[in-house]
Amino acid sequence: MGERGDIAQFDKSVEIPSTPIDSDGPMDIYEIRNEMGEPIGTFCLTLEGDEANIESVNIKEQFRGQGYGKMAYKKMIELLGPQNIKLVSDGNFLTEPPAKIWEGLVEEGKATKKRFWQNGKYESK
Repeated sequence: MGERGDIAQFDKSVEIPSTPIDSDGPMDIYEIRNEMGEPIGTFCLTLEGDEANIESVNIKEQFRGQGYGKMAYKKMIELLGPQNIKLVSDGNFLTEPPAKIWEGLVEEGKATKKRFWQNGKYESK
């Protein structure tokens, strides 16, 4: 290790179980867990054909700004891909944090942005 070898470094990761914690209503709600298995938030989707529309992604305040949101998007894309379901968001209704996540996914080649209207629509590949 370098000069800071006395400081332990841990890789952050998220896990999203494939079964929603709630699917009784119009949305499927999935629990987001960190690398320690602790629940750190929820991922809420509505399914419409071959698209899973993001209704909300909520990360507990103490875990925000650490990359867990982006990791959760990537994990959900991995979860939905084998089912031929694309993760999608309407670009017109995004706040800054999810818009940045989507733009990062586009740059990484994991998503595309389609321009149907002003801000378009994001979807996973």
